[in-house]
Amino acid sequence: MLLPLLWLIMSSEDAAAQTIVYCATEKRLKNGEVYFDCRPSKYVSHLVDDDVIREKLWDVSLEVTQLNHRKNGKTITS
Repeated sequence: MLLPLLWLIMSSEDAAAQTIVYCATEKRLKNGEVYFDCRPSKYVSHLVDDDVIREKLWDVSLEVTQLNHRKNGKTITS
């Protein structure tokens, strides 16, 4: 679990963004996989499969970005 965090701390901004850009542009990715260093990661936390935590993260992300919000369980775009 600490390996990805240490990698982000020790890497440059360009290196840290590389996997994000790869995942945003690569068309052959598999849904549900977690990527690290532009490859599917073997070090995936059990928290990834926790629906409650995943939903909470999504809600916090919507709140922080102020781009969307939820109403009656549905995402509404501002």
